[in-house]
Amino acid sequence: MLYKKIGRLGLIGLIGLISCAKSEKLDEDEMHYVKMTLAITNARIASHDSLQLIGKLDSVYKKFGTSKENYIKQTTDFAKIPDRAGIIFRAIADSLNVK
Repeated sequence: MLYKKIGRLGLIGLIGLISCAKSEKLDEDEMHYVKMTLAITNARIASHDSLQLIGKLDSVYKKFGTSKENYIKQTTDFAKIPDRAGIIFRAIADSLNVK
């Protein structure tokens, strides 16, 4: 039952992400990053312990064709461009309903 709620939450977040992305005009790389960040967040929420978390995160990185190191580098690179970083991180927050 918890997985169904998380699935619904993910779907709602994705809908919010798409609408936000259209208004904020994220490019393809930025959209990929936002989707990956949401998947990482959902993996953290769905994990019951650190061993399960590691497996889920590995699956997310594999699905998105990257690694933890590349994700961290991409995060750092986006943070260096304040105008775009604000849009990207606002899209993530909006998708997660963070106020």
